[in-house]
Amino acid sequence: MAFLWVVPYIGLHYETKWDDDESPIVAFDLTKEEFNLVPCLHLPGKIASMNLGTFHGCLSLFCHYHEAGGELWVMKDYGIKESWTKVYTNNRTSVRYMRAIDHSILEVNKTRLLWYNSLQENCLKKIKICCATKGCLEACVHYESLVGIDLKGL
Repeated sequence: MAFLWVVPYIGLHYETKWDDDESPIVAFDLTKEEFNLVPCLHLPGKIASMNLGTFHGCLSLFCHYHEAGGELWVMKDYGIKESWTKVYTNNRTSVRYMRAIDHSILEVNKTRLLWYNSLQENCLKKIKICCATKGCLEACVHYESLVGIDLKGL
């Protein structure tokens, strides 16, 4: 298991690497305390890395290919394999790492941070960070709670 990611109101998610083409995502439901398998999409080509995240509240997966940039995929209907939808393609090979954050994509190249506004076409904005050591930048997302509040009874 390479990476842990929290999807609000759903739980903890882990990438898995299996020998065959099927590599499901393992999910742990914090409210039920149960493990489940979430179907991952089949991706052709040699993948250098995969990173789980969230995008517009949905489970997302960024795939970086060895020689062809990367793609951001979103599972629009949680748990349904056919609902994986490609929402972003980056053809630059310099991108090594990327995480989805709500309405924008925070792209991390270990040396610089860029905001990508998914609502405006080709809108990239460099983020300046004072005193950051070159090659040591990493993005993370904070959620105040891992377990959602059940508002049905209110």
